[in-house]
Amino acid sequence: MLDLDQKAKIEEIRMSISEMLSFREDKVVSPVFQPSAFWQKMSRYLSYIRKLPAEDLENIRCHIGMGFFIGNPWDRDFYMGFQAKNDAEAAEFPLIQKYARYVSDLPEQYWCSEPATNDLVADIGVKFKGKIVNSDIVKEQACIRNLYNLGLIGGVGKKSSLLLELGPGYGQLTFQLSRMLEKNCRFVCVDYPETLFWSATFLAINTDPREVYVWKSTDKEIDLAELSKQYRFIMIPNFAITALGDSPIFDVVINQNSFQEMTEDQVEYYAKYFMQTTRGWLYSYNASKQFMNLELKRYVHEILGDYFIGGPDDAHYKKSGIDLSNVESKRIFLGYSKVLNSPPRRECRSNTAWISDKPMQIEG
Repeated sequence: MLDLDQKAKIEEIRMSISEMLSFREDKVVSPVFQPSAFWQKMSRYLSYIRKLPAEDLENIRCHIGMGFFIGNPWDRDFYMGFQAKNDAEAAEFPLIQKYARYVSDLPEQYWCSEPATNDLVADIGVKFKGKIVNSDIVKEQACIRNLYNLGLIGGVGKKSSLLLELGPGYGQLTFQLSRMLEKNCRFVCVDYPETLFWSATFLAINTDPREVYVWKSTDKEIDLAELSKQYRFIMIPNFAITALGDSPIFDVVINQNSFQEMTEDQVEYYAKYFMQTTRGWLYSYNASKQFMNLELKRYVHEILGDYFIGGPDDAHYKKSGIDLSNVESKRIFLGYSKVLNSPPRRECRSNTAWISDKPMQIEG
């Protein structure tokens, strides 16, 4: 049952997103900040969600998974959850076996679990070792394992840190990281307004809604240091990203599965912007190209390589036995800004990263 703060925040989010969309339509000219043709069509399938009353939006997690547009379909995970009566039976499922691989060398603090928002959401997955595990959770667990073992989180949270996720989808990764890292970590989420509605609502329902800030058109400049005193989650529409300034402030920038859906000019714009504003590392997990996206001509990792020093390169993938002949094969790009004098420090625990359920070595 939503409390008064959550209901008030959902209505604030709803109004703010409507304002963002009107602002973009009236005042944002650059095509860099407009959704690609691919994403414009995808978002039309999901637009009705913004009209639901707050009581129904408590179950926003139940709406996720339609056509893979914003999350994995969860019907199989739902039925699977009723088949396993204990951990031993759950461990027979390939989904749980994959999850177990990803958490095998992690402190339990870094194990993901679907938030049990209510009894409906709590059934979206398989109960295993006190966690609720589903396809989205396994995907985020792979990312968190990589971030932890490559030294991008865990140590970084010991100081006041700023993590930015570009394209947070419905907010699951940011939510999981917020559970795992120290309270002085702050999270900036940048996305199209249409999608920012999902992540802002998901976070408002599953965290303290008073810690969720949503951009207003009157915010010409954004003082992150000041905002961070009151808010933990800072939701910014993509067209307002320059309001964050151009000084090196971000400790980690993360993008999963959305560079591949952008136009070439958009990927280049963000790469150039983050080259100026990232004092730590950029972590990208994307296909080289997305087959439905005809507005991306160059490979994602090639564009990132123009602005960041990193890899791994094709030779590392071949050495690990990973086939890159399909441009839709996922690949990691881990790099630091070319304007930095040296690689930022990271507490690397293992150079092994997981890509499409296969391990590979990332040197350095």
